[in-house]
Amino acid sequence: MIFDIKYKELVVYDGYAIAGEVLASGDFYERIMDVVKFTYTKSSSLEVAKNHSFNVNLFMSGAVNPVPVLKYYYKSKSVIATTYSNTRGIYVNSYLLRDVETYVGNGCHEFAHVPLGYSHGKTNFPPGSWRGYLMGDREDKNLSVPHMFATIGIQLAKEKGMIKK
Repeated sequence: MIFDIKYKELVVYDGYAIAGEVLASGDFYERIMDVVKFTYTKSSSLEVAKNHSFNVNLFMSGAVNPVPVLKYYYKSKSVIATTYSNTRGIYVNSYLLRDVETYVGNGCHEFAHVPLGYSHGKTNFPPGSWRGYLMGDREDKNLSVPHMFATIGIQLAKEKGMIKK
């Protein structure tokens, strides 16, 4: 089990449960290998895939405790969930509830942060914007490991019939 879902809201629970299944599938590994280049990492697709596989195997064998998914109130209309460097867990924003598809993608996205440690850029400014450029953020965040994990997770969940297309 990858996630210990303590936030029992049904859409959150279902989304993270599906994300855990998708992340543990061999298909996920294969899709990572299909990515030509991730941004904000020097790791190749093979290295990202091996890191993913190694960590999934640790979780599935029980060698590592599942990542807690906790309820967190954050008054924001855009922050779905967050992680903190000083704690091990994913904090889902209870102020903003979305659909199952969102939480499938979010579970995969947050897994790329915790435990894999990948980032999606140095700033929260859009790539190509003048503020992002000044802050040194010049690559496409949508091609970062966390964002690509979300995209891959949602695609696979749809293909497997776990969520509606």
